[in-house]
Amino acid sequence: MNSMVESRLSLAARQGLGRLAERPGLLFLTLLLVHSLFTPYVGIRDDAELYALQVQHHLHPGVYGNDIYLKFGSQDSYSAFSTIVTPIAASLGVPTAFFLVYFLSTSLLVYFLSTSLLVFACMRLTRVILSPPSLAVVAAILLVVVALPYGGWHSHDAQEDYLTPRIPAAALGLLGVVAVIERRYVRGWCFTLAAMAVHPLIGVSVLAVVGGATLLTCCSWRWLLSSSLLAGWVVAYVLANQSLGLRLFGRMDADWMAFVVRTSPNCFPTLWSWPDWLRVTSALLVLLLGLTHLRDQRRRVVALVLAVACAGLSVSVVAEYLPYALLLQGQAFRAVWLAQYLSIPVGVLAMVERWRFQRPLDRIVALAVGIVTTRAVDWWQVDPRQGVLLVAIFALTSTVLAFSDRGKGETRTPQHRRFLLALGLACLVVSAFGVLTVGSKLFAHLPNHDPVSIVLGTLRTKGQLIVASVSLGIGIAIGLLVQRRSGVLVILAPLALLVGCWPFLVQQHQGYAVRYERDASDLAFVSAYLANRERPSPRATEIYWPTWPTVLAYRITSTPIVSFASDRQFFGVIFNRGTATEAQRRAVLVRPFENDSMLDICCHESFWSHSFRIFGADTTPPTIGDFQRLCAEPSLEVVILRQRFGDQVAASNGHVHIYECHAIRNPDQHLAQTRSLESPFPPLGQPSQRTKYAVNFIEGH
Repeated sequence: MNSMVESRLSLAARQGLGRLAERPGLLFLTLLLVHSLFTPYVGIRDDAELYALQVQHHLHPGVYGNDIYLKFGSQDSYSAFSTIVTPIAASLGVPTAFFLVYFLSTSLLVYFLSTSLLVFACMRLTRVILSPPSLAVVAAILLVVVALPYGGWHSHDAQEDYLTPRIPAAALGLLGVVAVIERRYVRGWCFTLAAMAVHPLIGVSVLAVVGGATLLTCCSWRWLLSSSLLAGWVVAYVLANQSLGLRLFGRMDADWMAFVVRTSPNCFPTLWSWPDWLRVTSALLVLLLGLTHLRDQRRRVVALVLAVACAGLSVSVVAEYLPYALLLQGQAFRAVWLAQYLSIPVGVLAMVERWRFQRPLDRIVALAVGIVTTRAVDWWQVDPRQGVLLVAIFALTSTVLAFSDRGKGETRTPQHRRFLLALGLACLVVSAFGVLTVGSKLFAHLPNHDPVSIVLGTLRTKGQLIVASVSLGIGIAIGLLVQRRSGVLVILAPLALLVGCWPFLVQQHQGYAVRYERDASDLAFVSAYLANRERPSPRATEIYWPTWPTVLAYRITSTPIVSFASDRQFFGVIFNRGTATEAQRRAVLVRPFENDSMLDICCHESFWSHSFRIFGADTTPPTIGDFQRLCAEPSLEVVILRQRFGDQVAASNGHVHIYECHAIRNPDQHLAQTRSLESPFPPLGQPSQRTKYAVNFIEGH
């Protein structure tokens, strides 16, 4: 009976995957659907905030130039992204434009993950690496749903749920790699140059791979290695000659680098945690293992990707110990992104081929590759209990495979099939345990936080095996149910669009925002005040609000505003010393307010560490002296605080107080006008109650 059920399940899976492989359009929409389900668009947040500011700067020249991120120059001049998005934003607005461009960019990535050699680029990638169509479909589904983080501190993930130029640049870069594998070098160079124009830091690794593959058409590996070694010696000489190196690469002095370490530790590989390195090295080892199963052009390209990733990591490590600005600004470690992408199809190939060898050691290796490929264990934050259970399951599986009967002449015995099925179910149970554990902790620490963000974030960090399994199940089900009905394509297209934007639409609903958005009533109150406030100049109003709520900037359509200081703005300090110097000065001014506000959000160390690293681990509540020094800043116009200092409050709703800085600087010339509104929020706790957890955290670190 069990064998019959297993045979039916196996047959259904093969049929479903086979039908998807036969119909490129259906496969494309299926991939788009599962990608949208687990990586839906969440709006303008994280790095998208900075790119949205750049677009606003293009739309309104001279208005936003006083923002610290733009004041001394930013990396916007090295990318064509803002120039491309600005005309769309001029017609539709920044939030809508970012959603549409995000969806189109995501479609371009999924374009990679389809079967057609002419239209869908990713299936071309998976098909040139994996000959069986069903395996190519499996690799494509995994590629669009599993997390692909690269670098340290979980700062970048190839599967982003907000718009940055990294998404279209990665899509164009992968198209270039596919073209080179197919020996279409002119097309490959076109895609590569386009990727360089959109995001140079992403495109440069593709440039190295495509350039190396092109050189190999007219020379041997020996010549390429010799040339690379010679170039390495030349670079080493330049780096050793500090006077020459400073002229070529610029100087980053000790103070500048120290602040870059605080704001962007992901740029320093020696500061990465062991899970960061384990995640990176596991992907590189999968590519190295896959080289034994690849031939001809596929092997050359994968070898080049592996070499470029290793070289990028090496350059980033060396850059930490040298005073050259350009080496750190280039962030060579980002070359790992391409290795992470290729590790999925190459990992599927290596897993299948190793399993077919039937030897116990090869099958253990196949299981290890499967864990890496499906991201069964997320190496970013592994819960100790979840990690112990998964290691125990892997050890048990390895023991059974090593000492069980291998079934001569068969690739899989019924006993092995049943055991592996039980193994998969056990891993799913462990993964579900991790999701429930982390989710319950987040809901406990953030009772009023957005539940959509908590659920999606927990799945991304703990439920990768669940995500992969459900996505494969959806793909098989669609392949079995659709058959030859073309009308389903008409249904899947809008369904994928709806699924992809549901968090964005839900979070825009006014009732949902009032219930779950942090400080929703305060945002509405401040928005109304700023919209009715007289602007002394056409430049954007510079305000300071601790833990800056970026959504405020897109709610006030009639009043352009910029932030005086926020952690997100400080990410640009690596590109300009002037930005770093000014940001460090402002960080000292706002430290008491930032840390005090962060402690009010929730009492959990994971939310403090980022703020403490940038602003300093000082939990002393802000004083009247801190307030006066902050308001003395000439460029600062409005300050919004939960603390009340004196009687010079321009407006108040009982929970937040708005101060006009010119009134604080000239108290005799202005009369304070206070408006009090009923607030649904409870008063702040005493400093001793809010800081005792932070004191323990600081003493422990």
